[in-house]
Amino acid sequence: MWNYENYESTIEAVSQSDGGKKFIESDIKVYDFDKFTEDICRDYRNKKSLCSVDAFAISDNGSFLFIEFKNARKSQFPKTSLPPKAFDSIYIAQFFLKEKYSIEYLKEHSALIVVYNDDAICVEQKENKSEDFEKIKNKLRNYAQIDMDTEILFNLEKYKGILYKDIFTISKKEFMEKYASKCNLINKAKGIF
Repeated sequence: MWNYENYESTIEAVSQSDGGKKFIESDIKVYDFDKFTEDICRDYRNKKSLCSVDAFAISDNGSFLFIEFKNARKSQFPKTSLPPKAFDSIYIAQFFLKEKYSIEYLKEHSALIVVYNDDAICVEQKENKSEDFEKIKNKLRNYAQIDMDTEILFNLEKYKGILYKDIFTISKKEFMEKYASKCNLINKAKGIF
Protein backbone atom coordinates (compact mmCIF):
# COMPACT_ATOMS: atom_id res chain seq x y z
CA MET A 1 0.00 0.00 0.00
CA TRP A 2 1.26 3.49 -0.79
CA ASN A 3 2.10 6.27 1.60
CA TYR A 4 0.50 9.67 1.00
CA GLU A 5 3.72 11.43 1.98
CA ASN A 6 5.42 10.01 -1.12
CA TYR A 7 3.07 12.08 -3.28
CA GLU A 8 3.13 15.38 -1.38
CA SER A 9 4.21 18.26 -3.57
CA THR A 10 3.47 21.94 -4.14
CA ILE A 11 1.34 23.80 -6.63
CA GLU A 12 4.55 25.23 -8.06
CA ALA A 13 6.03 21.79 -8.72
CA VAL A 14 2.92 20.13 -10.20
CA SER A 15 2.04 23.12 -12.37
CA GLN A 16 5.36 23.06 -14.22
CA SER A 17 5.27 22.02 -17.85
CA ASP A 18 6.90 18.75 -18.89
CA GLY A 19 9.87 20.85 -20.00
CA GLY A 20 10.18 22.32 -16.50
CA LYS A 21 8.76 25.76 -17.34
CA LYS A 22 7.22 27.35 -14.24
CA PHE A 23 3.58 28.34 -14.33
CA ILE A 24 2.41 29.17 -10.78
CA GLU A 25 4.69 30.13 -7.94
CA SER A 26 3.15 28.76 -4.75
CA ASP A 27 4.32 26.58 -1.89
CA ILE A 28 0.78 25.42 -1.08
CA LYS A 29 0.80 21.66 -0.64
CA VAL A 30 -1.11 19.31 -2.94
CA TYR A 31 -0.63 15.73 -4.08
CA ASP A 32 1.22 14.94 -7.30
CA PHE A 33 -1.55 12.95 -8.95
CA ASP A 34 0.48 12.22 -12.09
CA LYS A 35 3.14 10.51 -9.98
CA PHE A 36 0.52 8.46 -8.13
CA THR A 37 -1.08 7.45 -11.44
CA GLU A 38 2.28 6.29 -12.79
CA ASP A 39 2.70 4.07 -9.71
CA ILE A 40 -0.82 2.65 -10.05
CA CYS A 41 -0.19 1.86 -13.71
CA ARG A 42 3.12 0.20 -12.90
CA ASP A 43 1.69 -1.90 -10.04
CA TYR A 44 -1.81 -2.72 -11.29
CA ARG A 45 -1.89 -2.25 -15.07
CA ASN A 46 1.37 -3.77 -16.28
CA LYS A 47 2.61 -0.26 -17.11
CA LYS A 48 -0.37 0.48 -19.38
CA SER A 49 -0.90 4.18 -18.89
CA LEU A 50 -3.92 6.12 -17.77
CA CYS A 51 -4.46 9.86 -18.01
CA SER A 52 -4.67 11.99 -14.89
CA VAL A 53 -4.84 15.55 -13.69
CA ASP A 54 -1.74 17.17 -12.25
CA ALA A 55 -2.87 17.62 -8.65
CA PHE A 56 -5.27 16.30 -6.05
CA ALA A 57 -6.25 18.08 -2.84
CA ILE A 58 -9.06 18.31 -0.35
CA SER A 59 -10.85 21.62 0.13
CA ASP A 60 -11.73 23.25 3.42
CA ASN A 61 -15.29 21.94 3.13
CA GLY A 62 -14.19 18.35 2.43
CA SER A 63 -14.65 18.35 -1.34
CA PHE A 64 -12.11 16.52 -3.45
CA LEU A 65 -10.26 18.82 -5.86
CA PHE A 66 -8.85 17.51 -9.13
CA ILE A 67 -6.62 20.19 -10.67
CA GLU A 68 -5.10 20.35 -14.14
CA PHE A 69 -2.64 23.13 -14.97
CA LYS A 70 -2.12 24.29 -18.57
CA ASN A 71 0.40 27.05 -19.14
CA ALA A 72 -1.25 28.03 -22.40
CA ARG A 73 -3.98 30.32 -23.63
CA LYS A 74 -7.42 28.74 -23.52
CA SER A 75 -7.77 29.29 -27.26
CA GLN A 76 -4.75 27.05 -27.90
CA PHE A 77 -5.89 23.92 -26.05
CA PRO A 78 -6.51 20.81 -28.08
CA LYS A 79 -10.08 19.99 -27.07
CA THR A 80 -9.41 16.25 -26.99
CA SER A 81 -6.61 16.28 -24.39
CA LEU A 82 -8.63 16.99 -21.23
CA PRO A 83 -11.66 14.64 -21.33
CA PRO A 84 -9.56 11.46 -20.85
CA LYS A 85 -7.86 13.07 -17.83
CA ALA A 86 -11.23 14.00 -16.35
CA PHE A 87 -12.59 10.51 -16.90
CA ASP A 88 -9.62 8.48 -15.62
CA SER A 89 -8.83 10.72 -12.62
CA ILE A 90 -12.09 10.18 -10.76
CA TYR A 91 -11.57 6.40 -10.87
CA ILE A 92 -7.88 6.63 -9.95
CA ALA A 93 -8.92 8.66 -6.89
CA GLN A 94 -10.70 5.65 -5.46
CA PHE A 95 -7.34 3.89 -5.27
CA PHE A 96 -5.67 7.00 -3.89
CA LEU A 97 -8.27 7.27 -1.13
CA LYS A 98 -7.73 3.58 -0.37
CA GLU A 99 -11.28 2.72 -1.39
CA LYS A 100 -12.65 4.51 1.68
CA TYR A 101 -15.27 6.24 -0.47
CA SER A 102 -17.59 4.78 -3.08
CA ILE A 103 -17.31 6.08 -6.61
CA GLU A 104 -20.78 7.60 -6.19
CA TYR A 105 -19.62 9.53 -3.12
CA LEU A 106 -16.56 10.78 -4.97
CA LYS A 107 -18.67 11.98 -7.88
CA GLU A 108 -21.01 13.89 -5.55
CA HIS A 109 -18.15 15.57 -3.64
CA SER A 110 -15.60 16.35 -6.34
CA ALA A 111 -14.67 19.39 -8.39
CA LEU A 112 -12.55 19.42 -11.52
CA ILE A 113 -10.54 22.62 -11.92
CA VAL A 114 -8.66 23.38 -15.14
CA VAL A 115 -6.32 26.35 -14.84
CA TYR A 116 -5.18 28.10 -18.01
CA ASN A 117 -2.87 31.03 -18.66
CA ASP A 118 -4.30 33.66 -20.98
CA ASP A 119 -1.18 35.73 -20.32
CA ALA A 120 0.92 33.15 -22.17
CA ILE A 121 2.21 34.10 -25.58
CA CYS A 122 1.87 31.62 -28.40
CA VAL A 123 5.19 30.79 -30.01
CA GLU A 124 3.76 30.99 -33.52
CA GLN A 125 1.95 34.27 -33.04
CA LYS A 126 0.63 36.47 -30.31
CA GLU A 127 -3.13 36.80 -30.39
CA ASN A 128 -4.27 40.34 -30.92
CA LYS A 129 -7.13 41.45 -28.73
CA SER A 130 -9.95 42.86 -30.78
CA GLU A 131 -12.61 44.85 -28.97
CA ASP A 132 -15.05 44.27 -31.83
CA PHE A 133 -14.45 40.52 -31.78
CA GLU A 134 -14.93 40.45 -27.98
CA LYS A 135 -18.23 42.33 -28.39
CA ILE A 136 -19.40 39.79 -30.95
CA LYS A 137 -18.43 36.86 -28.69
CA ASN A 138 -20.24 38.45 -25.74
CA LYS A 139 -23.34 39.06 -27.84
CA LEU A 140 -23.36 35.43 -29.01
CA ARG A 141 -22.95 34.22 -25.43
CA ASN A 142 -25.90 36.37 -24.39
CA TYR A 143 -28.04 34.89 -27.15
CA ALA A 144 -26.98 31.40 -26.13
CA GLN A 145 -27.54 32.32 -22.46
CA ILE A 146 -24.00 31.38 -21.47
CA ASP A 147 -22.66 32.92 -18.28
CA MET A 148 -19.09 33.93 -19.09
CA ASP A 149 -18.05 33.50 -15.45
CA THR A 150 -19.22 29.90 -15.22
CA GLU A 151 -18.83 28.67 -18.78
CA ILE A 152 -17.21 25.24 -18.88
CA LEU A 153 -14.57 25.03 -21.60
CA PHE A 154 -12.52 22.30 -23.31
CA ASN A 155 -15.36 19.83 -23.96
CA LEU A 156 -15.71 19.03 -20.24
CA GLU A 157 -19.32 20.12 -19.69
CA LYS A 158 -20.54 16.57 -20.34
CA TYR A 159 -18.92 15.43 -17.07
CA LYS A 160 -20.69 17.93 -14.79
CA GLY A 161 -23.23 16.07 -12.70
CA ILE A 162 -22.02 12.75 -14.10
CA LEU A 163 -18.41 12.46 -12.85
CA TYR A 164 -17.97 15.74 -10.96
CA LYS A 165 -20.33 17.86 -8.93
CA ASP A 166 -18.62 21.01 -10.23
CA ILE A 167 -16.27 21.84 -13.08
CA PHE A 168 -14.36 25.10 -13.31
CA THR A 169 -12.23 26.23 -16.24
CA ILE A 170 -10.49 29.31 -14.89
CA SER A 171 -7.54 31.61 -15.31
CA LYS A 172 -4.39 31.42 -13.24
CA LYS A 173 -5.41 34.64 -11.47
CA GLU A 174 -8.85 33.32 -10.52
CA PHE A 175 -7.36 30.06 -9.27
CA MET A 176 -4.93 31.89 -7.01
CA GLU A 177 -7.64 34.23 -5.70
CA LYS A 178 -10.43 31.69 -5.12
CA TYR A 179 -9.06 28.16 -4.87
CA ALA A 180 -5.36 27.78 -4.11
CA SER A 181 -5.66 28.63 -0.42
CA LYS A 182 -8.43 26.02 -0.03
CA CYS A 183 -6.13 23.13 -1.01
CA ASN A 184 -5.28 20.77 1.84
CA LEU A 185 -3.53 17.46 2.27
CA ILE A 186 -5.43 14.53 3.76
CA ASN A 187 -3.89 14.90 7.20
CA LYS A 188 -4.85 18.60 7.27
CA ALA A 189 -8.45 18.16 6.08
CA LYS A 190 -10.97 17.98 8.87
CA GLY A 191 -13.33 15.03 9.02
CA ILE A 192 -12.03 13.25 5.94
CA PHE A 193 -9.93 10.47 7.49
